[in-house]
Amino acid sequence: MGRRHARVPESAARALGWIGPAGSDAVYELLDALKHQDPKVREAAAWSLGKMGAKARSAVAGLTEASRDSVAAVAKGAKKALKLVQ
Repeated sequence: MGRRHARVPESAARALGWIGPAGSDAVYELLDALKHQDPKVREAAAWSLGKMGAKARSAVAGLTEASRDSVAAVAKGAKKALKLVQ
């Protein structure tokens, strides 16, 4: 993937968060994004799940796992998202 397109997954994950609860049809895609190799994508996915609130309750297990991510920003974002989805 070219440098210009490297941020597409991160931007897509973040855009779903701006949609909020109405974007909850994408919870499973965001759960996949929590396992992406790029920590910026993982962080964006966690943020977006948090923005979906209770509509993303099915993401609790994935966010719990992400809260133990080796990248501090990802772990912090997942912990914050967990509070918002429960």
